[in-house]
Amino acid sequence: MPIINFFFTVMSEITTTTGVLPIEANFLTRTDVRANARLNEIYECSEDLRTSEGVKYSISLRMGAHLTKSNEWFKSNEAKELMAEEGIEWSKKEFVEKSTGISYTWFCKLVKAAKWDEVIRDAYRSYNEEHNGTLSIEGLNKFASSVNLDELLEANGEDELEDAIINAVLLEQETEAAEVNAAPETIFTISFKCESGNVAARIDELGNLITTNSDAQIIDAIAFLRSKLS
Repeated sequence: MPIINFFFTVMSEITTTTGVLPIEANFLTRTDVRANARLNEIYECSEDLRTSEGVKYSISLRMGAHLTKSNEWFKSNEAKELMAEEGIEWSKKEFVEKSTGISYTWFCKLVKAAKWDEVIRDAYRSYNEEHNGTLSIEGLNKFASSVNLDELLEANGEDELEDAIINAVLLEQETEAAEVNAAPETIFTISFKCESGNVAARIDELGNLITTNSDAQIIDAIAFLRSKLS
């Protein structure tokens, strides 16, 4: 399908599903707006994601890069002046959802993923290959969030940086797992709703009582329980 026909087909679908006003639709079909907001490229990525059986991760990263450029243009004085001329007032969320049909939450995840340094993305791919994992935008963002790239670069240099990133992530995962395993197991819980407020208390395997309630409230809860025992 020629790009111009493809664009208007997608634009028609977005207009129907997101409530784009006629004045907004006319603005989005302007050649200069489509080019600066990367709408042709974003729509192509959306179609590729819809029809592709694989490589969705790579397509999503490509879309994130286009969305980043689109957002930069939206914040520019040029975009603000064009929208003012057309009588359009959009928040960033409205611009994203009305121009692309992408939810703002997903937009934020894609833009965040696109901004990670290439060596981090390469390390994430290698990490998943080693651990038989599945590449995803959410997985990349979580992986990269635990990496201090400048610190690792200074300590290891460029040649060893990818391995250093993977080792840092593995260490973080081991630390988190150790903290979870170190938490004492709960052996007793009680929950009670009474006139003085909700009562919740638990005792861990070390004998510690964990609660925000007063002794009197807990005694009332226990008394109620005792009254129901035969």
